This record gives sequence, C-alpha cells and structure tokens, in this order.
Amino acid sequence: VYWDYGFKSNRHSLLRYGFVSKQRVALTDMPFMFRLTDFPGPPSAAKKMKFDFVQEAKQEGLLVAEDDGTVLHELTLSLTGPTMEKLLGHMRFMVLQAKNATAMREMCPGTVCGPVSLSNERQALQHLDALVQALSSSYTTSIAEDAALLDEGKVTPAEGARWQTLVVRYGEKQVLRGMRRLLQAMDPHFDLSPWALAKIVAERWNSTESDIHRYVQENITNLVEAETLRWARRRIK
Repeated sequence: VYWDYGFKSNRHSLLRYGFVSKQRVALTDMPFMFRLTDFPGPPSAAKKMKFDFVQEAKQEGLLVAEDDGTVLHELTLSLTGPTMEKLLGHMRFMVLQAKNATAMREMCPGTVCGPVSLSNERQALQHLDALVQALSSSYTTSIAEDAALLDEGKVTPAEGARWQTLVVRYGEKQVLRGMRRLLQAMDPHFDLSPWALAKIVAERWNSTESDIHRYVQENITNLVEAETLRWARRRIK
C-alpha cells in the first residue's frame, strides 16, 4: 500500500508530518511577506489615499496585516487561482494610480484589485518581480551551493533539522527563480497588438490545462484588446 500523505509541498509536509522529500522539491510553495504600504514612487495624494484605504480595510476586517502593513501570501509557480489572484490583486493595488477614493473602492475591494488596465497589470508584474528578486538576494547561500550540498551528500536526512532546512530552502529558491523567469516571460506580451498576441497564444500559450497559459489567453489578451479599443476611440476623437 502506498500513501503519499496528500503531499502538497515540503513546507506543508514538514509542518504537518515532520519530514521532507528531496524528490518532491518541484512541488514547493512558500510564504511570501511584504509591506503592502510600501507603495512604489514618490509621495503623492494617491499614496495617502491608498494608505488610508489600507487602514480602513483593516478596521472593517477585510484585510489582515501587521501594524507596519506587512501581509502574508503564499507564492507558487502560478498566475491564476485564489492564492495568486489575491497576491496579484495586492500588486495591482500597490502600483495603482486611482483618481479618487470611489474609483479605488470599486476596483479594489478590501485592497485586492482585479485586472485594472494594461499598464497597471504590467507594472504589477514588474513590482512582483522586484519583490521576488529582493527576497532571492536575501539568502546567504546560492541555489547552486544548495544543490551541491544535496547532490554530493554533504548533508543527509540523518542530520534532521539541518537536512529539512536545506531541502525547504532549496525548494524556496526554485520557486523564486521560476517565478522571476515566468514574470519576465510575460512582459514582452504587453507590447503586442491583439493580432500579434493572438498568433503567439496560438503557437505558445494554447494549453487549456495550464493556468499560466490561461493567464495569457484571458488576462493579457483581454487587457490588450481593451487598450486597443481605448486607443482607437482616442484617435476618432
């Protein structure tokens, strides 16, 4: 009889069952914390408005955050689904330049924004990339060094906590590296026309099974088409 404990990730397995598996490193997620109130760019009225909105959302129980604005998310190699939609929603909120509080509340209930515009989506992914890069740089060892420790048997399961820490840390670095590659692969699509994007979707992002493919098929495609319509209306005026 074989039972994999409902294996979700090494982090979950360690917390629930007390073990990790080198063979399951690919099935890794990780906690991802950042300060929601660290809005990029210089001081502005929009920043003050967003800061006030964060405090309001906390008071209403719509947002769980520390006093300094730190929020906790789960990072996985995905761009859709409830977990990533909430994370991307906060990225959109952080880079949002709303004209007034009413518009912000409509677009970002509880500080979680749905897709807003082509430029906002691109800035949101770029901001997420910057946060992921900063976290990656905070580790004291490289992914290659951790891989060598695992592959050469310099740290073994018999060492308990040291082995578990290494496997989880190595998995986290894999997620961070994979996420950066994914985000950077998305960026060029924001410059494409609807027709050029449709061609690339048909060639490269045509899977109905992959949530990453669906993000390109739906989110980016819809935003590119909406931006093209706005451009056409401005030209007519």
